[in-house]
Amino acid sequence: MKLEAEGTYQCTVTGLIFDVTKAVVIKYSVLSWSKYADYIEKPWIVGGPLFNISCDSASDLTSIQFPHSLSLNADHESDMSFKVLHIKSTGPSIEPSVDHSMTHVKWHVSSLSPVGPVVQTQEPVYYDGAVILYKVVNNHPSLSFRVYVATNNDSFIKDITKTVKSSGKKFIKIDKPPVCQKRLQDGKKYKLISESEAEITPEEIEFCDGSVLKLKHYFEVYLEQPMVFTLSLIEDESEEIVWKAKLRE
Repeated sequence: MKLEAEGTYQCTVTGLIFDVTKAVVIKYSVLSWSKYADYIEKPWIVGGPLFNISCDSASDLTSIQFPHSLSLNADHESDMSFKVLHIKSTGPSIEPSVDHSMTHVKWHVSSLSPVGPVVQTQEPVYYDGAVILYKVVNNHPSLSFRVYVATNNDSFIKDITKTVKSSGKKFIKIDKPPVCQKRLQDGKKYKLISESEAEITPEEIEFCDGSVLKLKHYFEVYLEQPMVFTLSLIEDESEEIVWKAKLRE
């Protein structure tokens, strides 16, 4: 991102917000949390994507607002503590945040190296969720899919993409609206159902933010014959539909 003057700027791809005091060039990329899993110790949990950020004039990049993946309600300030994990050459450090909103965590820049939001709370944790579909590409008439249920977190989603690419099978991503209609709760069980008869494995999953896990949970869907069908993600306890999509040939 090449910034021409003092001001506040937001990246439309990652959601990062930068405050700068003059013209600067900022370079940044999404990192995997799983590489730094040992640094996330209870009671802290991942709060959003992890980024590697550099600036040609670091002193002029005064603050960064990180997008977080938690779904907050009106009284979220009372029971949550947002901070930033800063992975420096001397080791990891949990640094205070300046403020947080329904979507971002603000941090005053101390130095630049891998950084990402973390959160501590005694209350149930809810996430903005996403459902991501991949179809197996082969010469068989049958249909096979992987269905990932993820936090809406760029680090998590990037890990899924890398896992699928490194698989021995060939996949194609199916573009369906990924955002869940209902927020996902840590520890709750969810099941995937099909209106047409399909084999779905496992029967249910217990949702957790898998950002620090190298292996991501997914449903495997198999149909012996190609047909139009509808997939729905259901919260097991309430039977409420969280996400739904119709798949055509």
